[in-house]
Amino acid sequence: MITLLVLVSLISLGLFVWLILEIAKLRKGIELLNKKIFSFDKTGDFSDLTDDELLPDAREAVIKAGRASASLIQRRLRVGYARAAHLLDLLEAEGIVGPANGSVPREVLVKD
Repeated sequence: MITLLVLVSLISLGLFVWLILEIAKLRKGIELLNKKIFSFDKTGDFSDLTDDELLPDAREAVIKAGRASASLIQRRLRVGYARAAHLLDLLEAEGIVGPANGSVPREVLVKD
């Protein structure tokens, strides 16, 4: 009987320790996520979020094509829609392409 009680206590203690460790992992993950999401300053400078290694390739692709759209970037760079749309937003912020105009491809403001 005492052995069973000790075994149950050890199992409970093990589960408790596991739970505490999992909560610590979640907290650490949330902290890292918050640092990434809120890494811009009060002026709205998203400097950490604009570091995309494909940005120069996207810039070159839209300038060569003379038009800019998420689907063009998706096809040329073989990326998903979310990343292509993000690259397009970065190109707009740089002044390479104009603003969105419905479903019409964006105007490229820089020439070859």
